[in-house]
Amino acid sequence: MKWNLFGWQGLSFPVPEDWNLSKITGDARSGSVRLDDGEIVRVEAEWRDTEGRAPGVTALVDRYVEGLTKKAAKAGRRLEVRRRVRLLPEGSLPDKEWEIFSWRAEGRVYNLAWRCRTCGRIGLVRVFARGSEDIGRYAGQVFGGLEDHPVDGRQLWGVYGMVVRVSEGFRLEEHNLRTGHIRLVFREGNRELAVERVGLADIMLRGRTLKEWFLGFFDKVLRDFEAPSFEGTSFLGHPGVRVFAPPKKLWKRPLFPTLNRVRRSRFLRGCVWHCADMNTIWAITTTSRDQEDLFVEEVVQNVSCHQGQAHQPGGDAQVPSDS
Repeated sequence: MKWNLFGWQGLSFPVPEDWNLSKITGDARSGSVRLDDGEIVRVEAEWRDTEGRAPGVTALVDRYVEGLTKKAAKAGRRLEVRRRVRLLPEGSLPDKEWEIFSWRAEGRVYNLAWRCRTCGRIGLVRVFARGSEDIGRYAGQVFGGLEDHPVDGRQLWGVYGMVVRVSEGFRLEEHNLRTGHIRLVFREGNRELAVERVGLADIMLRGRTLKEWFLGFFDKVLRDFEAPSFEGTSFLGHPGVRVFAPPKKLWKRPLFPTLNRVRRSRFLRGCVWHCADMNTIWAITTTSRDQEDLFVEEVVQNVSCHQGQAHQPGGDAQVPSDS
C-alpha cells in the first residue's frame, strides 16, 4: 500500500493514499479534520493550542473515556476500552507526552492522545476500522509519523497527495479544496503566496502551451499587472516557465480606490510546470512590493509534486468547511 503525507494547520501524519480529506473546521489555534476512504470515516483529528498549564494526557484520556462510557450506557451498547495499547515502540514521539488507547463498539477505534512539550498543543487522533477489521498496524504508522508544529522553520501542508512545506511565518488566508483544483493562499507581512494544483493536465494543455494556459487561467489576477514576461525552464525535473509581471503603471489606474491602488503596487512572480507523473499543472505565485523578491523559487524546492501514483485529481467534490 502506498502512503501520502497529510498536513493542515501544523498537524501532519502519513495516511494510505486513498484516505483523503472530507471535512475541516477551525484554524491554527483550535480545529479538527476528517479523512475518509470514500465509504467510511478513517481518521478524525482535533487539536488545541494551550496557554499556561494544561491537564496531563492521562487526565485527558480519563475524561474522554468517561464521556464515551456514559454515551454507550445511555444507548444501551457494550463498550470495551483498552488503555496504554502498545502500537509504538518506547521513545516514539520524543517531544510529546502521549497515550494510545482503543475502544470497541460496532468496530474498533484506535486513539492517540498527546500533549507537545515543544509547542504546547494538545490533541487526539482517531483511526477507525470497518466492522471486525483490525487496522492496528495502520494506526501505528499514522501515529508514529505525527508532527504538530513546524520542522526546520517550515510547516507541512498536504491534501489529496499534494505536499508543500511553507515557511512558518506564513498564515493561511484562504483555500479552495476541489479535487480538480487545490488552491492555498498564504500571507506574511506584505507578501502573498498562492500554491495551486490543477488536474487533468492532458486536457488543459491540449493544443496550448503552459504560457497560454497560464494567461487564460489567471486572466482575472493578471488584470492588476502589466503584461507578464515568460522564461522557459524546468522545475523538479518537469518542463515549466518562470513568470514575471510588474504592477500596472500609475497612469493606468487613476480611478482605482486607494486600497486597490496599494494592492496593485506589487510585483508578481510565478513558477509553473506540468507534472506528467500525476497529470497535473502546478502554479506557485507570489506578490510582493520588492521587485527582486525571489521567494517563489525557494517555495518550489519544498514541493513534492508526486509522492507516488496516488489519488488522481479531476473532479469537483468540494470539501466541507465551517472555519
